[in-house]
Amino acid sequence: MGKLHKKELEKNLEMNDSDFKKLDILLLNVPISNITYPPAATTLLKGVVVQHGFTALVQDLNFDLNQRLNDDDIFTDVSDYLCNISDSTPYLTMLNNILDDWVQDIVAQNPKFVGVSVFTFQCQHSTRLLLEKLRPLYSGKIIVGGAGISTNGINGSTDFGKTLLAEELIDFYVRGDGETAIIRILNNEDGPGINNTNFSQSRDLDQYANPDYSDVIDLPYAYEEDYKLLPINGSRGCVRACTFCDIHTFWDKFTFRSGESLAREMIDNWTLHGVQHFTFTDSLINGSMREFRALLKYLVAWYAENNLPEAFFRFSGQFIVRNERQQTQEDYKLMAKAGCQNMMIGVETGSDEVRAHMQKKFTNAELDFVIGQFSENNLNCFFSMISGYPTETKQNFDDTLDMFSRYQKYALDGTIIGLNLGATLSIDEGTALYDDMKEYGYLMLHDSDNSSRVGINWVNPQNLELTLEERIKRRIDLQEFVMDRGFVVWNGDTHLKRLMKSYERVQLGNY
Repeated sequence: MGKLHKKELEKNLEMNDSDFKKLDILLLNVPISNITYPPAATTLLKGVVVQHGFTALVQDLNFDLNQRLNDDDIFTDVSDYLCNISDSTPYLTMLNNILDDWVQDIVAQNPKFVGVSVFTFQCQHSTRLLLEKLRPLYSGKIIVGGAGISTNGINGSTDFGKTLLAEELIDFYVRGDGETAIIRILNNEDGPGINNTNFSQSRDLDQYANPDYSDVIDLPYAYEEDYKLLPINGSRGCVRACTFCDIHTFWDKFTFRSGESLAREMIDNWTLHGVQHFTFTDSLINGSMREFRALLKYLVAWYAENNLPEAFFRFSGQFIVRNERQQTQEDYKLMAKAGCQNMMIGVETGSDEVRAHMQKKFTNAELDFVIGQFSENNLNCFFSMISGYPTETKQNFDDTLDMFSRYQKYALDGTIIGLNLGATLSIDEGTALYDDMKEYGYLMLHDSDNSSRVGINWVNPQNLELTLEERIKRRIDLQEFVMDRGFVVWNGDTHLKRLMKSYERVQLGNY
């Protein structure tokens, strides 16, 4: 494994002044996204760009907006506007001034390319506002990429990348592996995923350089605790095929980095930046049990080799429920020694019947085993939930309430540290629920020009009691129920605000 190698790593990341004078690409992270740690996508792309001999600079405009709007109420109002929760903001002049400053700075740097990371649909509005101001003043080429250029969420637009290209606000949109496409573009080459959806997924994630955080690591992010936190991407795709998820439209096969490469990235970031806390940003930390175990074993051995305590690093990620044969009691003990914490589990419902329809592929009994192991090994987790699934009956909903009554002890002992209740189910393009509506028996309502109203505006003729109003009621009832029993609900009121705004649009036919 070797000892620490700080000088070697620093030498590999050196970049002299002349490199910045001929900047090849400026990589922008735009609002609205997480402000608790540095951006994952742009820093990853910088690592790859530098790996191929180009120069790059990362600027986090999302962080800059938060710093400039140094008032929680103002920031919340502007965020609601940028996320399409509200149609206007009294701070539009202030926002426009910030956008003008960003544009002037970009033009002054005059990079050959500007790359905009559209992380989710919540970044679409700010991307458009920025590009509308930048395009007339900037003579270089503009690239957009990220999940947000093709997902629509509850309020977003479909085919955002194609729309921006048609409006000549950009020169390229990228689908699929951005690491491969961006190098092609910088080399003036065309290819799969560049202004098309014909990309092929890379099967070797170990080939890419580690993210380069040098431009943003010293910014005062709103870390939840008094320590720096860095993101890590360990995989692409998912081993499950949940009916409500569109991940398979991006990645057709689950591909996982080697456990050793992940451990080395964590060790390198501690060596260079003193970081001990990490969050995995991909869909599954335990999608490949072989490589997950390899990661855990490598870290535990490295701690011992360097006379460090167990759980010296702490890291979180999305975690799937596996049965005891697939993930044993010894695996949970190893997780604790390596430093796993804050695992996000997509539980979705307390009904075995509904969860089976979702294709989650685990039962309440298997979930009981997992949560019991978490509690026994002092691991913690939070649940991601969906209320108002198309087949959900009143009894199914009551099953969810019963589950939280049974699990109250885990909220009180710190095993379940929070719940993400979301809004209510949105049936979006690229999901099995959307693609197989006829098979499943769901109908989408239509407006006057016969175009489909996607998102929350759906009905299931086989479950007519589940109206939109009933789904909203269940979502509100669920939040009240769990909070009364000591569970922490994360961003619950924000999700309800977004849900009610979407409901108003449904009622008004405003699409």
